[in-house]
Amino acid sequence: MSELRTRMIRDMALRGFSPRTHEAYVAAVVKLAKYYHRAPDQLTTEDVQAYLAHLIQERKLAWSTCSQAAHAFRFLYHVTLGRSPVNFSVPAPKQPQKLPDILSREEVWRLLRACAHPWHRLLLATTYAAGLRVSEVVALKVADLDADRMTIHIVHGKGAKDRYVPLSPRLLQDWRAYWRIRPPHVWLFANRQGTRPIDLTVAQKIYTMTKLRAGIHKQGGIHALRHAFATHLLEAGRDLPTVQDLLGHRHLSTTARYVHLTQSRVLATGSPLDLPEPPGAEVMATASSAPAGVGADRARRVELADIVRAHGAAYQRAHPLCRAQRRALRAIANCRTAVLGGHRAVCTTCGAERITYNSCRNRHCPKCQRVATERWLSARRREVLPIPYFHVVFTLPHALNPLAQSHPRLIYRLLFHAAASTLTRFGRDPRHLGGDLGVTAVLHTWGQTLTQHVHVHCVVTGGALAPAGARWIPARPSFLFPVRALAKVFRGRFLAGLQRAFDRGQLHLTGSLAALPEPVAFAAWLAELRQPAWVVYCKPPFAGPEHVLAYLGRYTHRVAISNERLVAVADGRVRFRWRDYADHDRVKVMELDGDEFLRRFLLHVVPNGFVRIRHFGLLANRRRATALAQCRILLTQPPPAAELPESVPDLMLRVTGIDIERCPVCPHGLLQQVERLPPAPAIWDTS
Repeated sequence: MSELRTRMIRDMALRGFSPRTHEAYVAAVVKLAKYYHRAPDQLTTEDVQAYLAHLIQERKLAWSTCSQAAHAFRFLYHVTLGRSPVNFSVPAPKQPQKLPDILSREEVWRLLRACAHPWHRLLLATTYAAGLRVSEVVALKVADLDADRMTIHIVHGKGAKDRYVPLSPRLLQDWRAYWRIRPPHVWLFANRQGTRPIDLTVAQKIYTMTKLRAGIHKQGGIHALRHAFATHLLEAGRDLPTVQDLLGHRHLSTTARYVHLTQSRVLATGSPLDLPEPPGAEVMATASSAPAGVGADRARRVELADIVRAHGAAYQRAHPLCRAQRRALRAIANCRTAVLGGHRAVCTTCGAERITYNSCRNRHCPKCQRVATERWLSARRREVLPIPYFHVVFTLPHALNPLAQSHPRLIYRLLFHAAASTLTRFGRDPRHLGGDLGVTAVLHTWGQTLTQHVHVHCVVTGGALAPAGARWIPARPSFLFPVRALAKVFRGRFLAGLQRAFDRGQLHLTGSLAALPEPVAFAAWLAELRQPAWVVYCKPPFAGPEHVLAYLGRYTHRVAISNERLVAVADGRVRFRWRDYADHDRVKVMELDGDEFLRRFLLHVVPNGFVRIRHFGLLANRRRATALAQCRILLTQPPPAAELPESVPDLMLRVTGIDIERCPVCPHGLLQQVERLPPAPAIWDTS
C-alpha cells in the first residue's frame, strides 16, 4: 500500500468515515491514477477536472457516481495533501421525483410464502417486520433480539445512529422454530463460513429471485419491504412521528412522502370515472364482459417443461437422441400433469377440493430435486465430522468436450477416478498428511450459459486417518494441498487413463475426432492436451459441519438450469438469466433459439444408471461405517443418535414451512385423499 493511500485512509478514519466511504473514496482515486498513469499528487486541478468531464461526457456515469468521485478528490487534495480548497464542479441534473412501487399486504405474504428456504423467509420477514435497511438487517446479531422487552436493537444504522424497533411475536416464534433445527451463532444472517454477515448483494438476490418466484413484477429491490413497512403502518392508523422514529429518519419530511403512498389517501377522492354516467356510456359495459382470470396466464412462471412441450417433439424428430435424453424429455414434459396420474383430496372442514398430479422424479427435472436433496442430506448429516472441510474443483479442458459427448460414461468415469486418486495420493504422502482422507465428489457438466463445462466438485476432509487408525492427522487451518501440483498429477492420471482406453479399443472416434484413430495421431493429440495447465481450484475451508451440509445441498442434486432462471418463451425463442463471472458477476439475459436451448440442455443428461455423486477414501461405501466410527473415537465425538425416517409432509413443513396436508382455502381443515386419478393419455408425442 502506498504512503499516500495510507495517509488518506488514516485521515478518513480520524474523521469517522464509514468503511464503505473508505472503499469508495480510495477506488475513485485509484481510477484517477490509472487514467493518467501518474500518482495523484502529481496531477493538477485542471487534470482532475478534465477526468471528471471524461466520466460525465464520455463514460456517461450516473451523477451520483461522479459527485462521489468529486468529493473523494476534494478530500484528497484539501485534507490529505493540504492544498487550498478546490471546488471540482459536477453539474447537478434535474432529479426526477419518483415514487416507489408499494407492495400490498397480500403481495408481501405471497412473497414470504414463495421463499425457497426458511432462512430466506426469515431474512425477508425480518426486513419487513422491522422496516430495516438492507445494511441493517444483514448486520443483525442474535444478541440484538431482546425477547424480554420484545425489541430489536439496531446498532450503528445509517448515520451511525442506534435505535430500537419492535420485535414481532410472530417473527420471534419463527426464529425459535428455526433455531430448534439449526442452533444460532453470532450473526442472524451469516456467510457460509459463519465468520461474518452475508453480503448486501446476497440479500438483494434472495429478494429478487423470491419476487420472481411469487409472480410479483413491481420494480425495486429489497428496500421495497421497508417502503411497505412504513406505508402499511400509516394505513393502519399509526401517527407520522412514530413511523419516523421506527424508520430512523432525521427529518419528518422524509417520512411524510409515505403519506402520499397510502391507499386511503389515494382512494379518498375517488375517480371521475366513477361519477354518474353521461348519456351513451352504455358502450363501456362491454369492457366488463371479459371472463375472470383473463391475463392470469401472463403472470405464470415460465418452466423448463413449457420449453420441452413447445419444442421437444420437433427437436426429437430432427435429431438422433440416446435413450436417456428421450426419457428426460418425456419425464419433464409430463411432470405434474394428468399424464402421470394423481389424486383428489377434499378438505374435512370446508369441503374444498384439490387435485395433485404426480411428479416424474427424473434427476434432470428441476421440479423434482427438493425431496431427494433433503433425504440425501439427512443421511449425510450422520457422517459429518467436527473438522474443517475443503472444497476442491477439478475441471476438464474444453478440447475434451467432443469426446465427452460421444463417450460420456467413459469420460465421466475417468474424471472421477483421476480426481479421487489424485487427492488420495496427496493425502497418503507423508509430506502432506500421511493417511487416508474422505472425499465426496459431485459431477457437473454445465456452465452458466448451458455450454459444456465438465468438472467435479469434491468436498474433502481437512485431515486424514493414519494407517491402522492409530491417530487423526489434521490439515493446516487454511491450506490443504498445492493446487499446481494437484493439477499436474490430475492431468497425468486422466490422460494416462485415456491412453489405456484407446489401447483397449474403447474409443470410437468420429466427427471432429475422426482423424485420431491412428496411434501416432492420437499420441500427438494427447501431447497437445499436456501443454496447457489444467484448472484445479481449492477454496478456503468451511466454518463448520452445518456449513458443509448447506453447501452440499446446493450442489448434489442440481440440474443444468432451474426454472427460476427462465425469463420468457415466445416466438420460438427462449430467454434466461446467467451470471457473467468475467464481468464482475453481473446477471445478464441470454436469448437462444428453442432448438439450440434444448441442444445445450441435453448435453448435460447423464447416461442411464450413471452415479453422479460418489464417495472415496474414508467415505467409500465398503469402509465408511468402520472408518467413521474410528474417527469419532479419535476426535472424541459421540456417535450420532438414531433418527426415525421423515415423512414427505414433515419434510416439506421443515424445509418450506408449508403444511401440504393443510387446506389452502381455510386455515383449519386437513386434506383427505378420496380418489386416485389414473394416468391420462400423453399429450406430447415422444415416439
